[in-house]
Amino acid sequence: MEIWKDIPEWEDMYQVSNLGRVKSVRRYIIYEDGRKRLYKERILSRQYSGKYATVALSISGSGTTHNVHVLVAICFHGHVLGGDLVVDHKDGDCYNNMATNLQLITQLENVRKGRATGGTSCYIGVNWFPRDSKWQATISIGKSIALGMFREELEAAIVYEK
Repeated sequence: MEIWKDIPEWEDMYQVSNLGRVKSVRRYIIYEDGRKRLYKERILSRQYSGKYATVALSISGSGTTHNVHVLVAICFHGHVLGGDLVVDHKDGDCYNNMATNLQLITQLENVRKGRATGGTSCYIGVNWFPRDSKWQATISIGKSIALGMFREELEAAIVYEK
């Protein structure tokens, strides 16, 4: 059964489900000149940034992109952005954003888990990206920033260090 919850800071505009889907909620927008527009409810299409599904949430034409798995963890696991925990996909499948597949763990546990399953390299900030058969360098400074995709693991590590 699909359960929908309001996304904090986007209440009455967007919701996320326990199955990892995000929707725009039916609502009326009143413009400054008094015009009224109905926005129909619709499931948002996902984009892929690196290896994670993302959605764009916007209000009055200004928007931001969010990782779907993080939105699910916020609404169904009480995840707090900027806290000590990160969102982990239990089965290692970054496309499986169901609430039952997500858990909150420390960054160190996440790195160790990746190494144990062969998902990351021996270098910090470097991960194997099987879809493209390349190494990806990412850095986290409040949010995850992709630094690029590389054929050689060492090349990705050097970019991360810079």
